[in-house]
Amino acid sequence: MELTSWRDRLKRETKLRVYGALTEDLARKVAQRTGDAAFLSWLSDAGGESEVIGLVRQFVATEVSVLLRVSSLHGPEQGLVELARVRRAVRAALVGWQPTYTDGGEELHAEEVEFRRGQAIAVDPKGVQWWQDVYATRYLITEA
Repeated sequence: MELTSWRDRLKRETKLRVYGALTEDLARKVAQRTGDAAFLSWLSDAGGESEVIGLVRQFVATEVSVLLRVSSLHGPEQGLVELARVRRAVRAALVGWQPTYTDGGEELHAEEVEFRRGQAIAVDPKGVQWWQDVYATRYLITEA
C-alpha cells in the first residue's frame, strides 16, 4: 500500500499541510510554523491466510496513522473546537474512500477506508494539540 494516494487525498480534500512520518528534523521545522498539519505513516499490516493452492492470494489488512497537529491562537478551549473540526475534515476525506495501490504494474483499489480509533498524544506548552487517528483498509496481494 502506497501512502502517496493518502497524502494526495488529504491535500486535495482538506486545508492541512500533509507530510510523511514525523521525524525529529521535521518536528523542529514544523514547530517554527503555525497552522494545522497531518503526518502520515504506516501503523501495521496483517496478512490473512491464502486459500488458493499453487498461488498466494491473500488480503492484507493495513492501518494508517494520521497524526494531527492543531494550533489555536485563541487558547486551549478554542483549540478543542478546532481539533474537532480538523478531525471531521480528515474523517470526511478518508472514510469510505478507496485508496489506489500498484500490484505487478497494475493499478488497483483497496477496500473502503474505515475509522479505527483515535487518541490524544500531547498538548505542548504553546497550546498545540497532537492527536492520532488510525484508519484501516484491506488490499489484495497475489504472488506465484
